[in-house]
Order: sequence, then structure tokens, then C-alpha cells
Amino acid sequence: MNSALRRYFHYSVSYFGNAEAVRSLKPTVAALALASSLLLLGPCAFGQNLSSGTLRGWVLDPSGAAVKAATVEIQNPVTGYSRTVQTDDQGNFEFPSVPFNPYHLSITAAGFETTQQDVDVRTAVPIELKISLKIGTATTSVTVEAGANDLIETTPTAHTDVGEALIKALPVQNQSTGFAELVTNAAPGVAADGDGFYHPLGEHADTSIVLDNQPIPDQQSKIFSNQLALNTIQSFELVTGAPPAEYGDRTSLIINTTSRSGLGQTRPTGDVSAAYGSFGSWAELFDVGWGGQRWGNFLALDTNGSSRYLDPPEFAHLHDKGNGETIFDHIDFRPNERDTFHLNLSAQRSWFQQPITFDQQATGQDERSQIRSTNIAPGYTHLFGSNLLLTFNPYYRLDWFQFFPSRDPFWDSPATVRQGRRLNNIGARADLSYSRGRHEIKGGLQLSHWLLTENFYLGLTDPTFNPVCLNADGSPDTNPTPSDPNACAGLGLTPNPGLAPGLVAYDLTRSGSLFTFGAHADIKELSAYLEDSIKLGNWTIKAGVRGDHYNGLTRARQIEPRLAFAYHVSRTNTVLRASYARLLLAPFNEGLLLGSSTGAGGLSGSDFFSRQLGASENRGPSDFDIRNSTSMAVTYDIPAAKTNVLLRAISRDWSTENIFQARSATPVNVDFPYAYQFGLAQVDIRPDVVPGQPLYVYGAQCASVLIAPCPGGKGFNPAAFVSPPIDPNTGQPTRQGDFGRNGLRGFGAWQWDFAAHRDFALGEHVKLQFRAELFNVLNHPNFAPPIGGLTSTSFGLSQQTLAQGLSSSNAGPGAFSPLYQFGGPRSAQFALKLIF
Repeated sequence: MNSALRRYFHYSVSYFGNAEAVRSLKPTVAALALASSLLLLGPCAFGQNLSSGTLRGWVLDPSGAAVKAATVEIQNPVTGYSRTVQTDDQGNFEFPSVPFNPYHLSITAAGFETTQQDVDVRTAVPIELKISLKIGTATTSVTVEAGANDLIETTPTAHTDVGEALIKALPVQNQSTGFAELVTNAAPGVAADGDGFYHPLGEHADTSIVLDNQPIPDQQSKIFSNQLALNTIQSFELVTGAPPAEYGDRTSLIINTTSRSGLGQTRPTGDVSAAYGSFGSWAELFDVGWGGQRWGNFLALDTNGSSRYLDPPEFAHLHDKGNGETIFDHIDFRPNERDTFHLNLSAQRSWFQQPITFDQQATGQDERSQIRSTNIAPGYTHLFGSNLLLTFNPYYRLDWFQFFPSRDPFWDSPATVRQGRRLNNIGARADLSYSRGRHEIKGGLQLSHWLLTENFYLGLTDPTFNPVCLNADGSPDTNPTPSDPNACAGLGLTPNPGLAPGLVAYDLTRSGSLFTFGAHADIKELSAYLEDSIKLGNWTIKAGVRGDHYNGLTRARQIEPRLAFAYHVSRTNTVLRASYARLLLAPFNEGLLLGSSTGAGGLSGSDFFSRQLGASENRGPSDFDIRNSTSMAVTYDIPAAKTNVLLRAISRDWSTENIFQARSATPVNVDFPYAYQFGLAQVDIRPDVVPGQPLYVYGAQCASVLIAPCPGGKGFNPAAFVSPPIDPNTGQPTRQGDFGRNGLRGFGAWQWDFAAHRDFALGEHVKLQFRAELFNVLNHPNFAPPIGGLTSTSFGLSQQTLAQGLSSSNAGPGAFSPLYQFGGPRSAQFALKLIF
């Protein structure tokens, strides 16, 4: 091994192992802990949720005197949100951090009639109510029922609300990707993928998360960033319609998230839980919130791990351990009625091995990855009068992904790889909200500044991966000497027609050197918007305009009008919506520099496709084009037995939760991916269709056509496709095939998940919850799409379960935690939670 390789691998090994990874996180955790301690000593950095509303008011008797100790409750039966407070000596009450939604409000007090009304929280401007109670009589009897029929939302933007009650109730298959699971189950048109990815409306990961008014447009998955921990979230709103003007960048799905807060919690509340499941999977969670009327703090800790962290290429799980940790702190302070301060602090880390095959285990392959995420987001609000609210949110976020090779490069096959990606997101957002009468006006500015750093190293370690010459029988020649295909004939060999010449210089088995890439970029974006939501009888109109100025590897600016209508049909309680939006789509930051480089190290691609095949001919269904998707959730409180004392003691306090998911098939692209390589790039050539031949084969046909039974009872017919014409001089196709991109479909899928839990009261404010969760209850087999590569000996056959194939729409390897996502085999986990 030469000196450069020694330095490279010594640097990589210094980060190996779980212990080293934990030590590397300690400075970040220490810094966050110190910041939290300092902020708790001074009022200048406290905060309150900025992406939710505030409801407050006064309760008075008929004479106008304050009613003390009246019980005020708001609830939304759709989301399960419910809060109760009591009025103070002056009759005041307040609900901070209320998610945007309509609510039932009820006030009860001794000697007075119960008063009820509906309140629609749609703006961060505080809503103030003055409520007068009527004197009750001895015969007054009122039953308060919280129905959902009159809480139909008439907002013009299509969205789905998910509340804290639903987040806690539904079974979560894996804490590391629990956020993605809930989003996929709750939002229509969102397709699950591997590694914690989810794709809305057929767009690749085109999602923006807004956490307490902090925009996070970066991809959150197991190959880019750590996801938000579920026990830190109070609610989120999933916007799938045309986005309002305040949202930009990635807008196919907007996840407006409100974190949990301790503001107003005079008694500490929280829970401690531990879970254990199949393949040594475990999770331990702790959260607690406490505070008063002027301040609050919410702290959450989350750890989890598994001996099958990523999906293995073998049926056995080899070299597949991993774990993750999260610490989150939300601090609030309100020195007076007009000013509030807020601070979110979080540090996350995940460390995991790369699963391997038996052959790779024999060579000692030991690749590992680590992701570290840090987030610091203060915020400030100021209320001018009673109708105008200013919010200001600066923020800093860091995502750092590292991939480490084995100690010896030749332990890795077919190549040794090391990479590091750092994405710093620095920005600020300022908004003004005005609410009066039928108008809710909002405008603001946003500045985003991304600092990107990417380093990538690669070297081939398998002499058969990219041989220069072939033996007479067509097998790869492993002789390290020839590096020029023109020298093959003199050695009695034939040139390899599939040779990627750009890789020869980086073939370590042929005395090559490492391919090295390093780059840095400074990307800025300035945005401004103005919008107004107008209520006109049964009509609600939301009109706005946004302007974006993007300055990165490319430059673009655009004015983007947004318009949405909603009409409430009162007789049927139906809302009809229509919307329009013009968008500026900025490129993803993850992997942007390497993906945008040209000619790096001689690994340039070819313009052959654009010159001769035409990019327009590559149009077709999206890789994530799932035409139909259904998710249903049912919770049921089991009634206790009434006759037998023993049965009543056993059966009481049980609840069940069920999730049923079904979706139509994903598309599959049929191509010849082997013959047309230019450097590291590869052009996939689609075939011509043979007239009269069926595209699919079913049942007994598989054995005769594909020489094997078809998993799932369906396969692709290889006789239906032929190669397009080939130029004999260049060996390149003269055109793209006439069969369309993503022209075939794989298999539909469905799955039923079930959970049951029971609460055991340990005191007035303490209870213990036992929980059992079973995923894919019926162990229904869901198959990944059949192989679409025509050169594969397995063309037309599905070779994986859906969970294993989720990392690619065409059954690619390496999906995240197949046991704990849609499409995996039956698995179970058990948990205990202490709630106080």
C-alpha cells in the first residue's frame, strides 16, 4: 500500500467504531448543554412556538365581574387535540401553542350555565375572547359533546392534520424513521421509499419541513440527515395542495410542524419508555415538560438501535448493527403580554454498519457510516396592538454525513469508497401577520445561506469489475499489466466492449491511484412574499405572490403568483377547493457538487444521450408514480366485562390501534444498462417492442418463458423486447427504443399493522402503559418490482420483498430496516412507558 493510501485509510479508521462516534458527539452535546444553562439564566433568549396560535380571553359574570376558577376547555375531535385550564383571580385564561385548526370551546363554572362556542385558529396573531356566563338554576343540566361535523375546515389549501394523540396512539415501526412513517401513512399521494425517504405526488423527496417557523428544505433520510424525533412533536400539518405564498423551494409536500412546549405546565409532565423487538431492536425514550405562565422548558432524549439496522443483501443479517441518539430542548419565556422568546436546541447522531454478503464477510469488509445533525433556532415575537404580530427567526443547522471504508482497501469489494458531506444551513426569516375582520394578511422576508463541502474518494479493488481485456472464453482477464484495450490483441486477448475507460486510472489492482474529489460552494437565496386570506360568506379566497432569487451553481429569479379558492356547501358539509401556483424549484443541496462536476478526474460522462437520443424521449411516469394509495387507521377502546369481577379486572383499560395500508404498483423501466458506458457515466437504452408479444406472463407461463416460477404470480416477458439498431462502427445505438420509460408495472401491496396497550394507574398523576405491536399481522407477502434490466439472468422476476426493494423503484438493494417499514415480514415489538 503506497503512502497516500496509508494516510487515507489511517484517517478513516480513526473514526471507526461506536465508542469513537460517541466521543465525537460529546463536544456538540456539551456545547448545547452549556447554551441551555446560560439561556436559562437570562430572559434574552427564551422563546415560544412561532408556527401556532394563541387563544386567550376573560370569563365574566352577568354583572361584568371576573369569574375565578372557571374550567375552560378547547378540543378538536378530528386531531385529538384537547387542553384544559382554569381562570385566574381576574378571570383570565390562555392557551399558548395551539395548532392551526378549528376548535370547540366550553366554559363551566359552579352556579353558571355551561357556555360553548367554536373558535377557528388560523393565524399567529393572538385571538382574544370576552365571554359572559349566565346564571344557572338548580334544574340546569348540560351534556357537552364534542362532535366533529361542525369543524369542517374551509381553508383553500388541501392538507391533513396530525395531532399529538394520534402520534402517540398509532404503532411506530422504527423510532429512527417514525416521522417518515407517520407522514407516509397520513398524507395522500406520498410513497414510501428506502432509507427513510418518502416521495410526495411523484416527486423525488420534494418536501419542506417547517419546524416552529424554521424552514428545513434539506432531505431527511438515512443517507443525508437524521429525522425529527417523534417524541418532540406536538402536531404537524401536511400541505399537499398548491402551496401558499409563504412557502417556497420544495413544495410538493409541506410539513408545518409544532414542537412540544412546557409553557403553562405548572406541574411537570412527561413519560419514560423502553421497547424491544425482533432482531435485537430496541428503543429508550424520555421526555418531560414543565414551567409556568411566563416560562417553560421541554426536554426530550431518544436512543434506539438494532442488529438489523439496514436491509442486508443476504437472508442472514451480516455486519448490520446500528444505533441513533437525539437530544432536544425547547425553551420558552414571555416577559410580558406582548413579547415572547423561544429557543430550539437539538443534537442528533446515528452510527451504523453497511450490511455485506457472505463473500464480503470472507474478505473482512468493514464499512461504516455516521450522520451528525445540530440545530440552533432562536425566535422572537412582538404584538403591536391587538391585530399586528411580528415574528423573527434566525437559525443554524448542520448535517454531516461520513462514510468510512475498511482498514485495508482490498477488504472492500468491488471498490473502496470514503466520503464526507457537510451541509451548513444559516438563515433568518421575518414575518408580519395582520388579522382584522374577514382579512388575514401575512408578508415576510427569508434569507437562506447554504455552505456545502463534499469530499469523495474511490478506488476499484476487484480486477473483474472493469477488466481491460477478456479471455477467449469471455471471462475477465485479471492480469494487472494491460491498461490499454489496444494492447489486448498482442496478448492473445480481446478488448472488453463494456470497458469504462475513465475508471482504469483508479483501478488499484492495476497500479492505479485513488480518485479524489473535493469541492466547496456558497449558495444563497433571498425570498419575499405577501398573501391575504379573505372570508366571503361560504367562500374563502387566498391570494398571494412570492419572489425568489436563487444564487448558487446556477442563478434564477422568478415572480410566483399563488391563488386558491374554497367553497363550503353547508347543506352537505362539503368543501370544494381549487388552486394555482407558480413555483421556482431549486436543486437539492445533498450531493450537488459531485453531481454537478464535469470531467472530474477523467470521469466525465457523455453527451451521447442528449445529442442522439434526445432528452424529450426520456419522458414517462415518475419512478414514484403510485396511482392509488390508501391508509386507514382505527382505534378502539375495549369495553370491560361487567359481570365477572376477575374478567373485569383483566379486560379493563385496553385499547387497540390498527393501520391498514394498500397501494397500487410502482413503475418499472426496461432497458439495456450494460453496453453504453462513457467513463463513469452510463446511458440506459430502452428496447423496441416486438409486435404481437404480451408484455407480461402469469402463473404457469412463467416456468416456460422465464425458466422459473414467478414470485407473486406475474413476470415480464423477455420475448416482447429487442435491442434498437446498433451502429457497427461505434457499437452505440442509433436511437432510443420505442418502448416508453417506466412502461411496465410491478406489484400492488397491502399490509395490516396492529397494536394493543393497557394503562395501569399508579397514582393520581402517574400511570404505567404496556404496549404490544405487531407489524404485517397476516404475514402477507409483498413483492418488489421484477428486474427490469434485459441483460440480467433474472429479468422479469421479482427477487425481493417490497421492503428490501424500496431503496429503488426498480428493486434496488439497501433499503432501510425492512422489518420496520411497509412491505416487510411479520415482526413484533413490546414496550413499557411510564407516564407522569
